[in-house]
Amino acid sequence: MQLDDSDAVLVLITPKLMDSEWVRDEVTLANTRRIGLLGVVWPADDGHDPSSAAVAHQLCPDQRIDLTRPARAYDAHEPLDAQELAAIDRTVFTGRAVAVAARIRDLVDQAPDALAPDFAVGDRLADGDLRLTRVEDDAPWVGRIVPFRPPILDLWRWREEVRKHAAEAAGLVVCYPTLEENDPRESPYREICDAWGSRTTPHVLLRGVHL
Repeated sequence: MQLDDSDAVLVLITPKLMDSEWVRDEVTLANTRRIGLLGVVWPADDGHDPSSAAVAHQLCPDQRIDLTRPARAYDAHEPLDAQELAAIDRTVFTGRAVAVAARIRDLVDQAPDALAPDFAVGDRLADGDLRLTRVEDDAPWVGRIVPFRPPILDLWRWREEVRKHAAEAAGLVVCYPTLEENDPRESPYREICDAWGSRTTPHVLLRGVHL
């Protein structure tokens, strides 16, 4: 699902928002999959509308924008002004960073279990990567945590980094979130990447981490 690879989800919180089954499902999915939710209350209500509240309570205060206009000036066809657009832009920028950081923390916490029993996790390297030891042959590997399923060009670039800066490493393990078990894109992606990663030097191994 495309939502699985999203940095964050921007929700336009309107009075009838939760009348939509699709919106309810996507809000629930975003929360379940640790995908950041950013909300814009538009038009600003009096704080008692149950539809807006149903979504707004799932958003942190710093992830919600209330675009308040006096009732007499409100026009459904009036565009947002520059100040309002700037507020949305700031919140999306900072909210995206918060959401990605939270996903990375979850991945770091769960990486040791995801890598066991094939790899033992050691300390962190200077660049934030994990120092790994492959159990079967005691060979040193490098572990990298990424918040989204990486493109193959990134895998190639990361392999070159390991080759240059960690020449003793036998391979690179890339841990990324696998959020949708029935994602039709996962199988062809893994077939291509796993085939390439097993032939290259150092080896590149993908390890999906369920969040």
